[in-house]
Amino acid sequence: MKNQLRILVLLLLATGVASAQKRESGNLTFENVPVPDPQLAARLDQYENIRTASFVGWDTKTDGLLISTRFGNVPQIHHVARPGGYRQQLTFEREPVGNGSVCPDSSKHGFLFGMDAGGNENYQLYFFDRATGRKRLLTDGKSRNGGGVWSKKGEKFAYTSNRRSPGDLDIYVASLENPSDARMVFQGKGGGWGINDWAADDRQLLVSEYLSVNESKLYLLDIASGKLEQINPSAKQIAYGAERFSKDGKGVFFVSDEDSEFQQLRFYDFATKKIANLTAAINWDVQNFHQSEDGKHLVFSTNENGYTRVYLMDVPSRQYRPIPNLPDGIIGGLRFNRDNRRIAISVFASQVPGDVFVLDIQTNAVERWTFGETGGLNAASFVEATLVQFPTFDKVNGKPRLIPAFLYLPKNATGKVPVLIDIHGGPEGQSQPGFGAQTQFWAGELKVAVLRPNVRGSTGYGKTYAKLDNGVLRENSVKDIGALLDWIAKQPN
Repeated sequence: MKNQLRILVLLLLATGVASAQKRESGNLTFENVPVPDPQLAARLDQYENIRTASFVGWDTKTDGLLISTRFGNVPQIHHVARPGGYRQQLTFEREPVGNGSVCPDSSKHGFLFGMDAGGNENYQLYFFDRATGRKRLLTDGKSRNGGGVWSKKGEKFAYTSNRRSPGDLDIYVASLENPSDARMVFQGKGGGWGINDWAADDRQLLVSEYLSVNESKLYLLDIASGKLEQINPSAKQIAYGAERFSKDGKGVFFVSDEDSEFQQLRFYDFATKKIANLTAAINWDVQNFHQSEDGKHLVFSTNENGYTRVYLMDVPSRQYRPIPNLPDGIIGGLRFNRDNRRIAISVFASQVPGDVFVLDIQTNAVERWTFGETGGLNAASFVEATLVQFPTFDKVNGKPRLIPAFLYLPKNATGKVPVLIDIHGGPEGQSQPGFGAQTQFWAGELKVAVLRPNVRGSTGYGKTYAKLDNGVLRENSVKDIGALLDWIAKQPN
């Protein structure tokens, strides 16, 4: 709603048409509000109806992909059989279905997905059977449920639920055949518990407890006994993420910021109980990774100044190299196919609103599988983000601290242009150079420059930077915005 009102304000500024009449639009009542230009509103509809696609999973029976895209009002799960192939819609729900988890047992040929009702956030888990085209409710229909992580054999799945206590998340394990017989294997205190992976023998779960952006804890959970064993117990404040068992069962890959400014990829060895830092040379956050089924390769992504970079690691040697030929923007997905050679990725960039690509690790070839419709607009006309930095009030090593921001400057603009400052929420979080329909509308149609700053307290620039606005320091992030206003005033355009 806030973004819609913000666009409305821009429309009003752009038109300047006065109206003192009272009018209604849906459940909104307007009084003494100018009427937007209908042609401009129609143009906005084109931007708002740009169709994107994101990767969900590989089809276990074919070489096709499952993606999330929207043909109607909300995103649903679709199947794409080949590069550029048509999108076969699988789910037809009134609620958004954006995520899914494909069952590793190809004989079951289906996937889990979560869905709430009317935005109540009491998510339920469902299994969609590809053979029948029907979904089946797996949870109680009332509580809030999440996770839906398949066992390695695909016979069971683990999930979190607050059915016992609204403020706590417990961990359950259920079979696909008899989901009503779900067994609580761990009783949690608080709402920060999550499930990351199953062990190769399906006897343990890798679980984590999120405490804050700066701290979490990682555990092994014995399913039979419910016993927790903490990995790397420490009195230090450590943040973990992206935890997965290694394919050989000898340890756990994860990212953490222990003794580092950034989240780096590490390996915990069960035999020695030692942790190896695998990406110490990269002074940026490692965000996500996936290991091939044969265990030979591991693909991981980093957040480098807001842009996603992707690397391929040879697991035995621990050597890695950057993957070329990828667009500048935000890249997700990162999942090997069963042939251990191809990786599916989702790309969101200034001129790629959201599409799925497949990377061949042997040839470095990148093949586009989906071609998102842009509402009749020319994607080449979209404004690309430019990374800028502006000085703020304090200093680092005797020099003014520089605050990063992404600038979307209207093309072919003459003279001075108005500026809209779009500050991300959180307060933890980060503006990145992905695609934004509203940003493109502002810059392309209204000729408004858009600045999206990452003031202190933002993630992605090290844990020290993220803590610079904690507690009584919060006002300093507001001072960064003031410094941005000063910087804007000095720009000739």
